[in-house]
Amino acid sequence: MPLYIREEEVAKLLDVSTAINVLKDAFRMQSEGKAVSLPRSRIRTENGILNVLPSTAEGLAVSGLKAYFGGRNGVSFVVLLFSTAECKPLAIIEAERLGQIRTGAVTGMVTDIMADINARIAGCIGSGYQAETQIEAICNVRRIDTFYVYSRNAGNREKFAATMGRRVNADVVAVPDRSMFRETEIIVTATNSRIPVISHQEIPEHCHINAIGANRIESRELDAETLCSAEEIVVDSVEQSKVESGDLAAAVSSGCIGWDDINEIRDLVSGRRKKIKGRRGGITIFKSLGIGLEDLAVGAYVYRRAAETGLGTRL
Repeated sequence: MPLYIREEEVAKLLDVSTAINVLKDAFRMQSEGKAVSLPRSRIRTENGILNVLPSTAEGLAVSGLKAYFGGRNGVSFVVLLFSTAECKPLAIIEAERLGQIRTGAVTGMVTDIMADINARIAGCIGSGYQAETQIEAICNVRRIDTFYVYSRNAGNREKFAATMGRRVNADVVAVPDRSMFRETEIIVTATNSRIPVISHQEIPEHCHINAIGANRIESRELDAETLCSAEEIVVDSVEQSKVESGDLAAAVSSGCIGWDDINEIRDLVSGRRKKIKGRRGGITIFKSLGIGLEDLAVGAYVYRRAAETGLGTRL
């Protein structure tokens, strides 16, 4: 019978550091053709939207999906795992915390590969739920001294900075505008904005940017000028980006980049990454959308740990 794993149990079994290592292995499998992830499917209903992200990983002997429904009364997430050896369901995992951790961990993994090894100053635009693990993950892979936080609501950013300052080994400083971001070496944007939240003029040369907030074609966090100046752009999935990334769609439409110029994460871990032709010494960008393989991999880890430690409920 499948194991039902609740949110509080996920929180005991998974952390950002562990998830970074789990995801490295998963993307290495994908680069070797041993894992497959399909783009997110969305079904609109009268009361909300059903989202489904399917994936399979031969190297983990699991297939599955993350599904979540969001509407006027909130949002609920689950990961469903199947054994590919036994063709049976393994687990149903409540996945709000799991998704938050894996989203931060993907950023950490990519930042570790792309950002300056000596980066010490970072900035975050956004002070919500997803921003928490973004800061944790970046501080996990770089020895950050100062992490600036900007969001439109002064109270939110001050409270958020105080909370995160107790959680990471860095000075987390709430700032009233983005002027301090000109000092940063790593930037993360974690917003639900439909318009760019930072301009090219505010971004220093050689900065690495993680844009994680906008996953709909009508939403954007970065302006076209920023993307058009990048020497390297990485996404979870080019196929999914074509239908979900308003940032990249605008830049491609302008003609300054093509979809073939963009790397996927599996290219990073396999060493097959490429720079955009004719550009050197500029910024690097990770446009995060989230794919099913990420949820499948950390879900499989959570399931194994739950089975080993006696957590979860057999259905």
